[in-house]
Amino acid sequence: MTGQAHETIGRRIARARKPRGLTQRALAERVPCSKSLVAQVESGHKPATPSFVGAVARALNVDVTDLTGQPYRGRTATTDRIHATIPEIRQALTHWDIPPELDVPPRPLPDLRTATEEATRLRQAARHVEPGTMLPALIRELIVTSTPRAVMIRPASRKGGPPRRVRPGDAGRRWTTRTRPFRGGRRQATIA
Repeated sequence: MTGQAHETIGRRIARARKPRGLTQRALAERVPCSKSLVAQVESGHKPATPSFVGAVARALNVDVTDLTGQPYRGRTATTDRIHATIPEIRQALTHWDIPPELDVPPRPLPDLRTATEEATRLRQAARHVEPGTMLPALIRELIVTSTPRAVMIRPASRKGGPPRRVRPGDAGRRWTTRTRPFRGGRRQATIA
């Protein structure tokens, strides 16, 4: 492993502090904390608490991730491009319980299956940048496709009242959906 892989938060704090022309005492005054705490953290004799790291990041006007080293910086441009896709994948995964509104309808299931197989093939071939760019949209489409569209509905003839679930005996009645798939607003549905 390289020296940068073993770099501690304390060393990163010192590396961010020195180009700004700050002494340990000046940084301690900005945080505020004791000069000895800054010296002990920088030398690795004392662990940096999350609140200390946050205060130092504000004092140095840097991002906390620059001091913690996360998300991990790669040694090559490719690894940086791989890690750059992670926030968007995380964002797509936040819709696991409530499907997102898509600008266009999701692709048909056979197309989604093909895209999933392609992402898997690329991952197995250690080509991680391409699946990283494919996954956010694919995840959103799969979530929308797998979520029932109109689970809670109300009869179109009633203006108010609580929504009801569809039962097998309700076939042939007109209903309005309570969901808004694809930004379609309220739409009429006939249950057959």
